[in-house]
Amino acid sequence: MPRINSDIPLQALIKRFSFIYLPIATLLTIILLLAVRFDNDLRIERTKVREASRIEVATGRIKQDLSAVETDLRIIASLPVLQTYLDHGSSIQRAELEKYFLVMARESRRYDQIRYLNTSGQEVIRINYNNGQPVIVQHAQLENKSGRYYFRKSIKLNQGEVFISPLDLNIEQDRLEIPYKPMIRYGAAVFDSAGHKQGIVFINYLGNELLQNFRQVMQGGDSPDGVLLNHDGFWLASDNRDDEWGFMLGKKERTFGHDFPEVWQTLSSSDRGSLLTNQGLFVYATVSVLVGVQHVPADFGSAHSDSELEHEHSADWKIVTFVPNSVFSAASLYNLPGSRILMVAAYLLLALGSFFVARVTLSRQQARQEILQLNVELEKRAAAHAEGEENLSVTLNSIGDAVIATDIEGRVTRMNRVAEQLTGWLRAEAIGHPVADIFHIINQHTRQPATIPVSTTLAQGVIQGLANDTLLLARDGRECAIADSCAPIRQRDGKVIGAVLVFRDVTSEYTAQSALRDSEERYRTLFEQMDEGFCVVEMLYDSNGKATDYRFIEINPMFEKQTGLREALGKTIRQLVPDHDAHWFEIYGEVARTGTAIRFENPANAMQRYYDVFAFRIGGDGSRRVGILFKDITENNLAQKALNDSATRIQTILNTVADGIITINQHGIVEMFNPAAEHLFGYAASEVIGQNVKMLMPEPYHSQHDGYLQHYLTTGEVRILGTSREVVGLRRDGSTFPMYLAINNMKLGEQYYFTGVVHDLSASKQAEKLLQLAKEKAELANRAKDSFLATMSHEIRTPLTGMLGMLEVLSLTPLNHDQEETLRAAWDSSRSLLRIVSDILDWSKIEAGKLHLAPLSTSIPQLLQEVINTYSRVASAKSLVLRQIVDARLSRAHIVDGLRLSQVLNNFISNAIKFTHSGEIELRAELLDQVESGERIRFSVKDTGIGIARDAQHRLFRRYQQESMDTARRFGGTGLGLAICQSLVDLMDGQIDLVSVPGE
Repeated sequence: MPRINSDIPLQALIKRFSFIYLPIATLLTIILLLAVRFDNDLRIERTKVREASRIEVATGRIKQDLSAVETDLRIIASLPVLQTYLDHGSSIQRAELEKYFLVMARESRRYDQIRYLNTSGQEVIRINYNNGQPVIVQHAQLENKSGRYYFRKSIKLNQGEVFISPLDLNIEQDRLEIPYKPMIRYGAAVFDSAGHKQGIVFINYLGNELLQNFRQVMQGGDSPDGVLLNHDGFWLASDNRDDEWGFMLGKKERTFGHDFPEVWQTLSSSDRGSLLTNQGLFVYATVSVLVGVQHVPADFGSAHSDSELEHEHSADWKIVTFVPNSVFSAASLYNLPGSRILMVAAYLLLALGSFFVARVTLSRQQARQEILQLNVELEKRAAAHAEGEENLSVTLNSIGDAVIATDIEGRVTRMNRVAEQLTGWLRAEAIGHPVADIFHIINQHTRQPATIPVSTTLAQGVIQGLANDTLLLARDGRECAIADSCAPIRQRDGKVIGAVLVFRDVTSEYTAQSALRDSEERYRTLFEQMDEGFCVVEMLYDSNGKATDYRFIEINPMFEKQTGLREALGKTIRQLVPDHDAHWFEIYGEVARTGTAIRFENPANAMQRYYDVFAFRIGGDGSRRVGILFKDITENNLAQKALNDSATRIQTILNTVADGIITINQHGIVEMFNPAAEHLFGYAASEVIGQNVKMLMPEPYHSQHDGYLQHYLTTGEVRILGTSREVVGLRRDGSTFPMYLAINNMKLGEQYYFTGVVHDLSASKQAEKLLQLAKEKAELANRAKDSFLATMSHEIRTPLTGMLGMLEVLSLTPLNHDQEETLRAAWDSSRSLLRIVSDILDWSKIEAGKLHLAPLSTSIPQLLQEVINTYSRVASAKSLVLRQIVDARLSRAHIVDGLRLSQVLNNFISNAIKFTHSGEIELRAELLDQVESGERIRFSVKDTGIGIARDAQHRLFRRYQQESMDTARRFGGTGLGLAICQSLVDLMDGQIDLVSVPGE
């Protein structure tokens, strides 16, 4: 037979090489195929998320643009000067109305025409956009529009209804206007004071602005610019301009459904999603746009949602992006440069390695056979000794605890497997070493060496135990908490000849106890915070002695949390809740007048909870003070049950300090029952020894145990011997409990014996239930806080926004000097209040983790210019120079939340103007460096103001903090501005620095 060398046959070497190489090569091939597939799927999923995000931003921008038009229509229709003109129709009022329309067209820059038509369709007033230079159309050029479809629709409108046309191209004199002019017409009927319809107000919205904003938002990504389709699948915006407006140009075949019929079938039947085809990946979403006659609620001037409108129908637009398959295949792992060469090299290296391993293993196999032959004689000589050692080794290895035995000198003589695992020493290595080398223990807290009990046991001949908080340091550096005991080994004459050290890993028990303590602390804190609230109020009466309000004298934090009232101390309830129900004044006023305490249950339906309210008078007759106690009775029973369960678990864990050990013979009769087992099962050892072990098992294990035992003795088939698992035990009182059971067997003579080690799992099972309960309660509290923040945002922002809008309209009317001063004061106060409310709500969102960024394509120079324009008038009034400097290296556009970035810069500029009396203020944007995700830009505001004291600088970015009390008194503010700026910059992965020297 040919050989590769004088020792190893070639045929055997090839066979061994094949057994090693072929399975590994097959597995490697499968892994590579799965990796390529996974890489492709991952890139597709990332593309779906990225494209869906772009579509979501575009959807928001479209809705924002259309919402602004609707708001302008509401303002025009509700103008007082329009109402006056409809009532009287004077030429002076008409001229004033034309002026309002002209200002609206000039300022908005998005309306092609703003018109007022009388009931016969004749244009009375018309403002033309005139390419950015709005003009009032002369009376002789006004036209009659009674034949147009939008007039016929609009003249039928009732009060509170508006008409919205579809987006199409403007037609003048029965021809499409060139260049194309996309248009949406908004119309509202107007009525005089007597309720008689006097005509229609129309706004022709230039759709080019909406489409340009759409294209700007959709720039970038893995696909070309996204497309916008109407509900019939015609292109409103496309990367190919020839495809657009097919329904207006008579190109009925130029639809998305014509080019992609199967894709359109899916798009038109669902609101949003993605579709992977042979052509590539389509990602789409629906934008619902209302058209036709829309009914607006009676409060026409207030904000409303789509759900509040009764509309004729809606036209769904579709936003679609397409990523061709070539984009995915080009970046495939398999197609990367050098990938195939690396795979070939990997297979060659695998073959060389397999050949080397095959040669080495065959050499070792031959050497092992020679060694086995030499050991046969030695094994025969050791057989007699090994038989005795085996019985003892089986017993030690069946015990779940670690066991180390020593001689009288303290040197290791025996070790079981558990001891090997915990110490990191093999039995063969440890025998003969001093026990201190193997069993290295320290105090958990001081990290100082602890006394090993073996020496005391050998010297005194008594059982010794370890102190609590003892750590065992394994040979490989591992640490585990242990509990142990050490007993002397005696000869028959009582002489001590060694010691046996029994210890076990109690890390899991300590972890469970620590988790239990943490859980109880969290639950106790939550219980104290949500249990009850308390306040003391002073009743306020009118001249007739009727209670009309009350003032908060004392409150506790729980009261604020339960009622949602913030900073209520010293304020009246009407100041905090103007529409507070008057019957509460009667109830608490009666308590103050009579001194009779009352108790009643108050359901808080919004929070789905109930409160026990107890009100009582504080003081004697004539006292106006009432104490009110709110107690949440929803959680009482649950809290009491949780406390009882917690106490039971603690007691169970404290009482479980050792594992039970039970030994039975081959007939199932108990022969050994240790004290820990007595504690677990409730039996004394004398009651169990001599009885069948199935008395400790519930059904069906009780009936099946003898059959299991007989099956093993007959067939030798092993089921659970040598392993461990979770089972159920039966106590003396008939109750069952979960336990961890490890069983091993041994044979002494002709008899089989079985030893089991049991560990009670009841405490850990109970701890899992309590942790789940605490988690559910914390989630409930967070949902209540989210609901409160949403309500505050709607109820406070909406009326302030409406008030500012009406003040702006009022500023356009002729006013004398005093009226202008009054209007300016009202405007400044309202803006200040809106900023304060916005700061508080922003901070609440930040605290709740609900404030999210909305990044859009933004021009940094334009953003800085808008900030400068905002404060130019204020700076000029103080003779300050505002400058902006923009680094020329910056890109033209950046993806950033421009609103939040402006909020930060506005805050910095506002503070600089406040504290700068002369000189200049500089706003700068400069490029720091290029990074993988874009550009790092530093925005800085530099002024020649009074400076900030060094000891005050560290407080400025904390909430409710200003430089000094004098600053708050002179300039006002909440002290939240810079704290919010800090949080916003953190959200944008940036940082804020302050450099200031007083007087510079």
